[in-house]
Amino acid sequence: MQPFIIVMHLITDQPHIFEAMKRLPNFSIAAQSSISSFFVKRNVRDFFSAIRYLRTLPSTMESSPHHLLRIAEEGGTVNAKNALLAALAQENNQPTVKLVLCTYTVDYHSNSMLQCVLDKYGLSAIPEASCYLKYHGSFYTIAKDSLQVTQSIISDIEITPQQIGSFAQRYYHHFAEHWLQLEKLHHTWTVDKIKAVKQECLQVMKKQPWQLIHPPIEA
Repeated sequence: MQPFIIVMHLITDQPHIFEAMKRLPNFSIAAQSSISSFFVKRNVRDFFSAIRYLRTLPSTMESSPHHLLRIAEEGGTVNAKNALLAALAQENNQPTVKLVLCTYTVDYHSNSMLQCVLDKYGLSAIPEASCYLKYHGSFYTIAKDSLQVTQSIISDIEITPQQIGSFAQRYYHHFAEHWLQLEKLHHTWTVDKIKAVKQECLQVMKKQPWQLIHPPIEA
């Protein structure tokens, strides 16, 4: 595992989703591979149309990273949808569209119920890790209405679509340990305790779905 380099990527603008899409490369879906063929059979013939198509599918808290075509049929986690778009770009020779695993912190100030969970444990924020698309230094996620990410990313590492499962969880564990030390919480908090708080937040979201900027990665 490479050492963490703390670099802040500050993105200040929040354009409408279609304006943000213009910042990404649109390309025709021409490959004969499985994912590309799936979209073409449904008359989804370019990258922007694929983004719109995936946004119509349900977003869930859990999905298998090993069955991306099932994500295209039934929906899945935001991480899986972003991974599917990255795989589509790879199939169509678009190497500048990368899948990255990003680390950041969440304070849940925009949702009082989740903020109450953090307050109960005396936490101002919790560490998170999620998958985004990266193109020419900017981050994108299908979860946001604006598409372009506006939050501060602490670190990012390029991964393959197949690494959004166990590898992402191991990487998150490493980052969470590092974060606890930086915040001087490592004497009283462990990664497992942080995961328990994350699970409590997930249960709150399952009972009261809302427009979260990005749901937590499964612990």
